Amino acid sequence: MKEELDITTLISKEQIAGGSGQRNLYCPVCKCINSHVKPPFFMVDEKWHGNGVLAVTPMWSECGSEWEVCIGSHKGDAPIFIRVTKYCK
Repeated sequence: MKEELDITTLISKEQIAGGSGQRNLYCPVCKCINSHVKPPFFMVDEKWHGNGVLAVTPMWSECGSEWEVCIGSHKGDAPIFIRVTKYCK
């Protein structure tokens, strides 16, 4: 099983300018702000701390890191976490 990390460490404390209420996701390794999204997909029978479907959104940063934003489905819970797949450092 890949290491599952807290997503709140990636979310900017400040909202994006313009009053949209949106926040940015940072690199989980170095906090680089230049992150990009790859096409999301679903995984069934993936090994994670729950049992059930896992929605995965791969991301990459201009620093060189790659990670996955994961939302699981397990017995009515929808846990959200990240998994780093490539470290920039």
